[in-house]
Amino acid sequence: MSIRKSCVLCLRKRRVVQYETWRLQSYKEGRQSYIEIACFVFIRILTLCQKYTLTQCQNNSNISIKELTQCHKNILISERRIIMPAGSIERTNARKEEIINACEKLYQTKSFKDITLKEIGKETSFSRTSIYNYFQTKEEIFLALLKREYDSWIKELCKAMELNETMTDNKIADVLATTLDHHRQLLKIMSMNHYDLEENSRMELLVEFKVSYGNAMKTVMAMLEKFRKDMGIEKRQEFVYSFFPFMFGIYPYTVVTEKQKEAMKLAGVNYTYSSLHDLTFVAVKRMLKN
Repeated sequence: MSIRKSCVLCLRKRRVVQYETWRLQSYKEGRQSYIEIACFVFIRILTLCQKYTLTQCQNNSNISIKELTQCHKNILISERRIIMPAGSIERTNARKEEIINACEKLYQTKSFKDITLKEIGKETSFSRTSIYNYFQTKEEIFLALLKREYDSWIKELCKAMELNETMTDNKIADVLATTLDHHRQLLKIMSMNHYDLEENSRMELLVEFKVSYGNAMKTVMAMLEKFRKDMGIEKRQEFVYSFFPFMFGIYPYTVVTEKQKEAMKLAGVNYTYSSLHDLTFVAVKRMLKN
């Protein structure tokens, strides 16, 4: 039996995706070839249905282990070519941005666990299944959103550095506090879902994110090098390695719900609530002083 027929057979048995509908739509939008779609969907089934091992698939669809393994390898090697739609880079990036924007919109009113690929698909101009051409999990979409937030923060920091020839410690603290206050979503994702995003994303997307994360650290290092020339490389690194872990805890300490406030009150805990800017400003000044 051919790979194509085997894929269709497994799909119908598992009822994971309406394959025929997706195939026709993919042809209409000019994406993958018939066999590429079949291979991709088949591998998706292997991923989603943990009970379906390669041996079980062989027994159910008369497809050899060697053939399945080679198919899997081919997809892993050329994953981007297979799952990404044909067309210009601009079109691909535009669709990615639309998906990320849809995710961002939902994140304003829903929690991470309540957001699904189906919900994200409803907010876009194309079908939910089309999302799989760009992202395989919702964690990958959130990781892309987090990457975009880091890139935006970096741009704002660079702009502040260009506009100032000198900065006092108070000014450095104010710039870092103000720019982070403008990127609360960055801090929210970091504090709430960071580990899950990295754990459930493909390596290539994780590496792309780490590049942006590393650039953010380098930008803060460059700021200290320009405005605190008295700080050596070791002191600048010490500041960065203290400041970035601090960022992970800013959001839950400064964005507090009424329910949390009521719980603190009933627990008899006297807590002084600070704004995100104020807490960051004070912390950065202490780090610079030390």
